[in-house]
Amino acid sequence: KDFSDQEGNLKDSEDIFLDLVISPAEAEKGGYFPLLYQRFIICSQCHDKNRMEVLKCPKCEGAGRVMAHRRVEIKVPKNVEPEAVLRVTNEGHAPSIDSGSSLQSDLGRVPAGDLLVKIVIKEE
Repeated sequence: KDFSDQEGNLKDSEDIFLDLVISPAEAEKGGYFPLLYQRFIICSQCHDKNRMEVLKCPKCEGAGRVMAHRRVEIKVPKNVEPEAVLRVTNEGHAPSIDSGSSLQSDLGRVPAGDLLVKIVIKEE
């Protein structure tokens, strides 16, 4: 996803690609499966500060985002096919600010990337 302006002030939101390994029985039945992963989120300490304040932020070191652990429940449909890819909107990485960005608050208007989960069916 490209949400940058012509000067490139905002970097792209980034999608995250993960595999979810399930058994043939689970693939047939479907259901909700927990998935743990890490993603960048917007820094809570400097999200509404100006660029100079963001550069001095000790939490994110001027990046405008920090790494966080995330747990989501992935809804797998019944009789899911091997290699199917399920999309979870806005569960990818938050955007980052480029060195030319003027306002950190712009990040709040840019959606996070998506989480794309590939189904891997492992024989029992």
